[in-house]
Amino acid sequence: MALCDQEKLYRQKRKNTVLNGIKKLLGPERSKDLNSASRDVPVIAVLGSGGGFRAMVGFSGVMKALFESGVLECITYVAGLSGSTWYMSTLYSHLDFPRKGPKEINEELMNSVSHSPLLLLTPQKVKRYIEALWKKKSSGQPVTFTDVFSMLIGETLIRDRMNSKLSNMHEKICDGQCPLPLFTCLHVKPDVSELMFADWVEFSPYEIGMAKYGTFMPPELFGSKFYMGSVIKKYEEYPLHFLMGVWGSAFSILFNRVLGVSSHNAGATMEEELENIKPKHIVTMDNSDSDDEQQEPKGSENVEAEEEYQKNNQASWVQRMFMALVSDTALFNTREGRAGKCITSCLV
Repeated sequence: MALCDQEKLYRQKRKNTVLNGIKKLLGPERSKDLNSASRDVPVIAVLGSGGGFRAMVGFSGVMKALFESGVLECITYVAGLSGSTWYMSTLYSHLDFPRKGPKEINEELMNSVSHSPLLLLTPQKVKRYIEALWKKKSSGQPVTFTDVFSMLIGETLIRDRMNSKLSNMHEKICDGQCPLPLFTCLHVKPDVSELMFADWVEFSPYEIGMAKYGTFMPPELFGSKFYMGSVIKKYEEYPLHFLMGVWGSAFSILFNRVLGVSSHNAGATMEEELENIKPKHIVTMDNSDSDDEQQEPKGSENVEAEEEYQKNNQASWVQRMFMALVSDTALFNTREGRAGKCITSCLV
């Protein structure tokens, strides 16, 4: 029920940065009584709201103003959920932050969200999505619509950093040079309203857990299987874009309203749908897995005809994969199919 040792050390280092920031902001006269040993050095947090892209855009302006005014140097924590966490993820995963400030990074973000969403559904990218889903399912981990949603968010906001991890943010805060980012989401039950049951889950580069139960673990172990407090099966650390999907999965929860899907329709789960998408279906775009398709059409040396053939074949492949994923199933009809899901850690 206490801060981890890494966060305690961070707080001590950050206090010196905050002290210098306050002195710079207030001037020597109004801050003359402050020193690094003083309890008067405040611990300040900035909280960002949820709300998808609107919250992300709003928080990008707030962080830019705080950075340029010098107030960000006086802050120990920056926290958020949903869209605010998307901006925090974009900022803290950027290779040049904090050398580059929010102004420059915001310009890159603006270019990222200005592209047509149809670019997320090219045959090559859909193939990559299917392969990632199949790999996760075959490892024994649960798969939901949030896995798809998170890849679309990642491809939009951090497409050049899709392999980035939450633990990679250590280098941004190791010397107290930046506020410690805190990402949040709600733990809910599939068949119970979040108004009746919901637990806050807190994510930082140092640990992930629920204060309600006093249960925390390093980001590298989140989603692993535990027994009696010991890891019995460790999975690879989740990529940052998956966590972005979890933090913003309220959109996934309500996705059936967007589609107008009835909650009364029964269907297969997403895992059952993936069972039908075997690795043999995940072929390369040149269809090199098929002996028949390795042979060029006899008597065909027409370049235009060959390009049309490949175009139609790719379109057919994308259609098959897309329909297998978004057919009318529990993927959309139930909260369990839409919300982010991790293997339950059994800590006794």
